[in-house]
Amino acid sequence: MKNILTLPRLALAAIGTFINSIIIKNYYQAPLSIGKYKLLREVYRRDRVKNLTMGIYQFQHKKFFIKSWSGKVKDLSYYYLLNEFYLQSYLNQKISTQYFAFPTSVDLISHPQTLSAVFEYIDGHSLEKAPIHQQVEVIESIIKELAKFSSPANPLSRRGQFQYILMLPFIYLASLIIRPLSLRQSNLALLKCLRSFFSDNFAVKLSLAHRDLTPDNVIISGKKIYLLDSENIILTWPNYDLVFLSIFPKYRRLYQSLSSKMSVSESIFLKNYLLLQQSLIIKLL
Repeated sequence: MKNILTLPRLALAAIGTFINSIIIKNYYQAPLSIGKYKLLREVYRRDRVKNLTMGIYQFQHKKFFIKSWSGKVKDLSYYYLLNEFYLQSYLNQKISTQYFAFPTSVDLISHPQTLSAVFEYIDGHSLEKAPIHQQVEVIESIIKELAKFSSPANPLSRRGQFQYILMLPFIYLASLIIRPLSLRQSNLALLKCLRSFFSDNFAVKLSLAHRDLTPDNVIISGKKIYLLDSENIILTWPNYDLVFLSIFPKYRRLYQSLSSKMSVSESIFLKNYLLLQQSLIIKLL
């Protein structure tokens, strides 16, 4: 199962995202019906994307969770959604257990300028609402479960440290164009990345990472953990998921508890690369 978001396609998708960000002025509303599925209620997130909607739908008295994309040009949101549908189906076959899984991919509905991915509806509660000690326990267990599938024979896509180094100047230049008022922060992040060449350990084995592992992407249903929004899973920089948590002030305590418990040292290069990248994603989406 290869990741749909290869680097060449990712570059084209980024251009599409820029075009759609100019064309689309207002947030879209979830469709009242998608094929045989009827909307029960729309779901909103803080990191909402203008042309991507989410909702709980119903068909024959059964609930489903549906994400829908609309746009003139295929962009990052389109490929992320397509990637999520196929990756979660594959990952459920390979690494799901009695206590850990991904929502089942049910149906993919495609029309000109629209794409809807239908997933199993998980009736549970978000890890975001759990106490900090439970968040630490669950996130650690997810990282360990993903690590079990980090063999070099793993067919999932890879992004090694060398690729991050190659992408750094492009990420930096894009930040100057899209976020010119944040020049000082971009320069500081770039400088820290360059300095870390002499201190970070780049010669390490790759590890499977979710790359968006925050408590609001985890649902607890009974004794089972469900991992959501898995479109970005690849073999990549070790401890990526921990470093990703470190760039969000609201998860600082969670990150500190996890890094202490797992005895993990922070990658300065990766942290500042992610700060540059995340600021671009927020601005574009």
